[in-house]
Amino acid sequence: MKMYNNIKKQNMNKENNYWKGILVGFAVSTIVWCALWAFVIGKIDNVHKQELDYIIEKHQTSTQHQVQNCSSLINTKQTEIALLNETSKKLNNYTSQKNPRYILRIKLKQSHLSLDIREHLKDAMNAIEFEIPVDKDFYNSVSVGTKITDEFRVGSFVLNGSLGKWNMTVIGKDVR
Repeated sequence: MKMYNNIKKQNMNKENNYWKGILVGFAVSTIVWCALWAFVIGKIDNVHKQELDYIIEKHQTSTQHQVQNCSSLINTKQTEIALLNETSKKLNNYTSQKNPRYILRIKLKQSHLSLDIREHLKDAMNAIEFEIPVDKDFYNSVSVGTKITDEFRVGSFVLNGSLGKWNMTVIGKDVR
């Protein structure tokens, strides 16, 4: 019986040692896995941190360029606005002054060298009259009835065989 008890104790010790070994192995493997995960996660976090730093730096640089572009665009537009305001002031000064305007009333018509009465009627009906502002010197240099132009229409003669000319005559003068 003693032997049986000794064998039984030895078997129990073996069994306890077996379970202790499994428990110790499990604990060691758990510690190793935790350390490995901590290492890997630390590396991953470091990589992610580097990627995030790169992305943030890239966006900051891009944003700085956009701000600089917007600033230069704003400066350009402010310069344009100042120039337009200055031009507007000049125009307002020009239009607000009571300088006389010299107006010529002009008659423009065509004349054809033809024996056809219809051509002469057409020329008379298509004549136009209009007013045009001119400077004082030109206004004083012309009088009512002055022909401003009386030119032969070469293009119509070459292309169509038409003998005609433009007549531009002063038919009135006015100072407003």
